[in-house]
Amino acid sequence: MGWRRTAGIVAAALASPVFGVWARWGGWRRAMPAWARFCAAALALRIDRRGPAPRPAGLVAANHVGYLDILCLAATVPGRFVAKDEIHGWVLFGALARCGGTVFLDRDRPRDCLPWVDELARLLAGGERVVLFPEAGVSADGKTLGTFRPMLFEAAMRTGAPVIPVAVRYLEPPDPRVWAWIDEPDLWRHMRTRLVPAGPIRAEVRVAPPLDPARFPDRKALAAAARQAVAEMLRGEAAGPKAPRPAIHDRSHDRRPLSRRTGRGDHPSAGAGRAGPASGR
Repeated sequence: MGWRRTAGIVAAALASPVFGVWARWGGWRRAMPAWARFCAAALALRIDRRGPAPRPAGLVAANHVGYLDILCLAATVPGRFVAKDEIHGWVLFGALARCGGTVFLDRDRPRDCLPWVDELARLLAGGERVVLFPEAGVSADGKTLGTFRPMLFEAAMRTGAPVIPVAVRYLEPPDPRVWAWIDEPDLWRHMRTRLVPAGPIRAEVRVAPPLDPARFPDRKALAAAARQAVAEMLRGEAAGPKAPRPAIHDRSHDRRPLSRRTGRGDHPSAGAGRAGPASGR
């Protein structure tokens, strides 16, 4: 598997700029899931989706295990991802994120949050699907679910857009060090020593029924309900019927207008969790 996955990583790296150009000129709604499916196949990553078909619009709130989450979600519930601002300037990942319509949050000014809350509200009101990781960072051990930051749900409360809880689980191999960067000093060493020599990886994306913000008194209660739904799905509860394979061929996103707690460094999947404002209560 080692040589195959190494070749897959190289192929994904070489092909990603092509998908980036497609996203820029042809639209990210089709390019993003196609890119994710290509990269997943190249990495021998199998992705299954369970639960109801995700709505074309709404706020997707997902747990954050590691960088492979991006592929899992982009293939099954693609949308406008929310990421930390510094990714904007990264040579490869920054360009891909910009082409994919990523919304960048400035985590260095967590209290100055009104501009990006307004931006998320504008996207949700326009019928977009927004994908974010509302935890404070990636899981410390690849399994623990962190607290969801209420501030990240303010846009949904404003617009009444449904919140779609999503749980990402990795079923094979059982060692979380393969699919979560938790014990190596840098990402590339993790990929070389853990990801590359491992066997096929099987991931499962579980989608819960949407939550109506109107049924909750405030964003704190909404965040708690979304976290509870994700926690139940991670425990194997409240899972809907398995979607027909290939699950990653879901087309419900194609709607015309209507991102580190362990301190071992940054990587592009740190997302909104890290960017989440400290004042998000």
